[in-house]
Parts: sequence; C-alpha cells; structure tokens
Amino acid sequence: MPKQPIKVTSTLLKDEERSKLINVLEKIAPTAVYTGDLTSSVSILITNPAGSSDWLRSRKYQYVVQFRPDVSIITLETCLLYTSDAADDTPCV
Repeated sequence: MPKQPIKVTSTLLKDEERSKLINVLEKIAPTAVYTGDLTSSVSILITNPAGSSDWLRSRKYQYVVQFRPDVSIITLETCLLYTSDAADDTPCV
C-alpha cells in the first residue's frame, strides 16, 4: 500500500513566505502536499509568530488547538532551518 503524502497548510503567512515554504517543502519533504485549506487530511500547520502578532487568534490555529490534536504545529522558522539539510539531499520528513 503506497504511503499517503503529508498534507501541510499554513496560517497568516504572507505570499512570499508561503512561496518560500512550498519551495522548502519540495526539498525537505518531496512527498508533502501544500493546501491552503485545513482539511481532515492535513497533518501539519505552519505558523509564523515573527510575521504576525495575530497568529494565536487565527481561525486555523484556534481550530487545531481545540479540535485537532493530531495536527502538528510548526513555525516557519523551524521549517526553514532544514533548508541547509536539504542541500545535502537529506529529507527530514
């Protein structure tokens, strides 16, 4: 049985940050799929506390905290840290 792709979404990222995230995901997790919606198949929510003081009040974040304990919350900064590992073709996911 083929492994299901990792579904990733984000909250309150600027367009340039979202583009950078998608590019990084292609390198560090080639099987990851980015979606703009928080669907039932999403397993990772990317936030950017440095980019917005409102991220704790975002609808996606609030929903995940209240109803989706299965979703991991990762900061954009943490995700970008793996970029140097991706240059060595070392997938992190």
